[in-house]
Amino acid sequence: MFTDLGNLDEETRSAVQWASDYVIVMGYDELFKPWATATRAQSSKVLSINNYLIR
Repeated sequence: MFTDLGNLDEETRSAVQWASDYVIVMGYDELFKPWATATRAQSSKVLSINNYLIR
């Protein structure tokens, strides 16, 4: 689990854990960096998976 999720609410931490379990997000070693800006590649991955799940 990521070590920098302490300031996030339980629902958000649970969602991040789920996304990590399914390798939708990977983080940086043991950090998720929840306040960092997402790259275009990271955003595209999340959006394409979201589009796949909706169908």
